[in-house]
Amino acid sequence: MDTVPKTWGLYALICIIWGTSWGFVKIGLEHFPPFTFAGLRFIIALLCVFPLLKKKHFLPINEPQFWYCVTIVSFFAYTLPISLLYFGQRIVPSALASVLFSTFPLWVTIATYLFLPNEKIDSFQVIGVFTCFIGVVALFNPKRIVYSNEHLLGMLAILTSAVLQTIPLIVARKSCSTYNSFGYNTLSMGIAAIVLLSIGFSLNELRFVTFSMAGLIALLYLGIFGTAISFVGYFWLITYLPPLVLSLTAFITPLIAIVVGIFLLDEYWSLELTIGTIAILLGIFLTLFGKRYSVELHKQIRKFLMRYGF
Repeated sequence: MDTVPKTWGLYALICIIWGTSWGFVKIGLEHFPPFTFAGLRFIIALLCVFPLLKKKHFLPINEPQFWYCVTIVSFFAYTLPISLLYFGQRIVPSALASVLFSTFPLWVTIATYLFLPNEKIDSFQVIGVFTCFIGVVALFNPKRIVYSNEHLLGMLAILTSAVLQTIPLIVARKSCSTYNSFGYNTLSMGIAAIVLLSIGFSLNELRFVTFSMAGLIALLYLGIFGTAISFVGYFWLITYLPPLVLSLTAFITPLIAIVVGIFLLDEYWSLELTIGTIAILLGIFLTLFGKRYSVELHKQIRKFLMRYGF
């Protein structure tokens, strides 16, 4: 079976889901405290994926390497980054949070160079990543956002979240490709849910919960789509796509958020959006196809010069 359409179709779906998730996180945090909200999100995700876990080879529980994968994904993809992200989003505006988290591909580029020597990174990919980041900054223009000194802690939390999420991406690519991503993700979600809800309970967060339809919809969306579907799919894609290509979702999701804002929230298009969109699309093109087209262009130029005696 040809996996190419399935791979890129899933990639596009994840970008759409995560592009719409920022707003749902903001809504949810208005009704749930962060650790409880994150823990309930993983409980819902676990309820979705656990019934599908039927084949025994999904859970090779006698292998230490498998539990190494489970531990890394549980704490460095779910528990710590989501906690930091939720903490930061309670303080930092969503637009600025998107810009800060879009540094993720930059950290992935560095980590890939240091820990995955077989994953070659060329100059076009480096230029493409930085072009994308400039585009994201142009989209939201954080200079226009007014924030106090309190925001510094929230900004640091979001940046740390982006850095931490490079760890499971690299580890999964390097050490977990022999295991089914569905299996270790299911256990990782369960561990994350227990840890986060335990922290929330110890902090007596339940007294701050305010039940509402908006909060419930946000929780269900993030649990089912933003976690169960997207994260399981994301770790499945690690087998087929390089880490740097996967990390580009951090640049694409702000574009999705912009489109949603324009068509559903009556937001307006601006010069910054035009510049930012062009920069992001150019950066993605350079990252994915820059080297291939440069080689082809070099061949065509050589043919032209040889034809005319140069």
